[in-house]
Amino acid sequence: MKQKHCIGPRPNEPTEQQQAQHNLTHLPYRSWCEHRVRAKGKERQSKRNTDRQPVIQVDYLFVSTGQGIQQQTVLNAIDVQVGLSMSAVVPSKGRQAYSTAELKKFIYETGRTCGILQYDKEPSLKALVTETVNQLGGMSTRATLKDWKQAHGSIGRLQQTLLGQARTLRLQLQEHLGTEITSNDCIFPWIVKHANSY
Repeated sequence: MKQKHCIGPRPNEPTEQQQAQHNLTHLPYRSWCEHRVRAKGKERQSKRNTDRQPVIQVDYLFVSTGQGIQQQTVLNAIDVQVGLSMSAVVPSKGRQAYSTAELKKFIYETGRTCGILQYDKEPSLKALVTETVNQLGGMSTRATLKDWKQAHGSIGRLQQTLLGQARTLRLQLQEHLGTEITSNDCIFPWIVKHANSY
């Protein structure tokens, strides 16, 4: 008489429940996640912050899903001290009501009543940060140092992770819906916002 063996998942393979839970956000990175592997997202460890005041780094990111497809402007901000972040597709760079409202909403979410809004030396970003500080009060602004780009700091790591997560969500939706999704589609701002909600 042959013995029946229960065959479960291999030690490095997830159960169906683990896969279903992981598929809600695709975080953290798992080598068995087809969408995450295809998106090839990289995530690095954050470095220690030595500022005495809370710092929120703000920057733009430009995203296109392919050649000939219009780039979308994405406003990003991260509270360096606690790692809370936001990303939102905005109409364009600069001081606009929607961009200012998104940045203010994020600052309210962090609970910051004082601190520094840090930006790259870019006139449109400076205008947005200055307008936001003028409306909120209690915060100050700071441009990055001359030879230092924010892309090397917390905001750069946020943007790198965001791109990988947005690609992952886009690939999964494309597969699920059976249609191509580009950065011009109306669902793309939702993808960006939810790619950051980890």
